[in-house]
Amino acid sequence: SRGIRGQGQIIGVGDTGVDWDMCFFNELPQHSDIPLNEIDMSRRKIISYNTVKKTIMGMQFESDDHDVVDGHGTHVCGSALGSISNTSENWQSLHEFDGAAPEAKLYFTDLQGEYFAGLLVPDDLTDYFAGPYHGGARIHSNSWGCNLEAIFLCSFDCECVWQFDFDKFKKGQRVSNSWCRDNLGQDCCKFCNMYDTESGEIDLFMKLHPDFLVIFAGGNDG
Repeated sequence: SRGIRGQGQIIGVGDTGVDWDMCFFNELPQHSDIPLNEIDMSRRKIISYNTVKKTIMGMQFESDDHDVVDGHGTHVCGSALGSISNTSENWQSLHEFDGAAPEAKLYFTDLQGEYFAGLLVPDDLTDYFAGPYHGGARIHSNSWGCNLEAIFLCSFDCECVWQFDFDKFKKGQRVSNSWCRDNLGQDCCKFCNMYDTESGEIDLFMKLHPDFLVIFAGGNDG
């Protein structure tokens, strides 16, 4: 109501992907693609769409260029800055569902690929934030955090089970706390409840870049 709609701002987001061809993110008619691993400031909405690679347990995984797996990233970006073009035939019925900053643009990092259930969070978060920072973003939203659900899943009473066949363990088999202590240095359910290297990297990046605000969701798992 005060006319603050994200004008001139770039928001950084890292998540499962963005369905960039849907009406809240698609480009003007001259663009039928996205600027993949490059920056194009002329775009209406997504100025940069970036993929990542990560080695996990000796296997290399790579993110894709769409929100293939579950749509979470599209939802997150839509809440932040989704906006339907006023040239769209559906503008009248859909523009009320625009995000909080509908005139902002997006620097996006895709953290999920089709062949790995979890997020491919880079090992060095300094590089992860450096891309959007140099691309002009001064706020970065992350609706993810520490969890091991791609490897094993724990309920609130610390009953943890493997999510897939790994080494001598089978999917659905209970994960022992002794394995977690030996390999992770923590009880299975306590692994994420600590100030770790990633936490330090986030704080350090913001200390060195005081004009850059990193935001994380409060968590989904209690």
